[in-house]
Amino acid sequence: MRSENWGVVAGLAGLGYVAGYYFGAKVHWAKPTALFTSIFLGKSGLLWGMSDSAHRLMGFKENGKEVAANLPHVMQRESY
Repeated sequence: MRSENWGVVAGLAGLGYVAGYYFGAKVHWAKPTALFTSIFLGKSGLLWGMSDSAHRLMGFKENGKEVAANLPHVMQRESY
């Protein structure tokens, strides 16, 4: 996964905590609701990031960084 995907995971988890705390405060369950929504949205972001990464590596999306990192001339030849 790229750093952008990890940023989305962290952003969704942070947003989930804030939203859960806000909505949970109305029924006096602020912290448990905040933790639940943080974990739920963090896991959702993680699944999205893994899906995005898989689509890049299969060639369905832009994968220029991965191709540049795996160029044949960069790899060392095996000795036989």
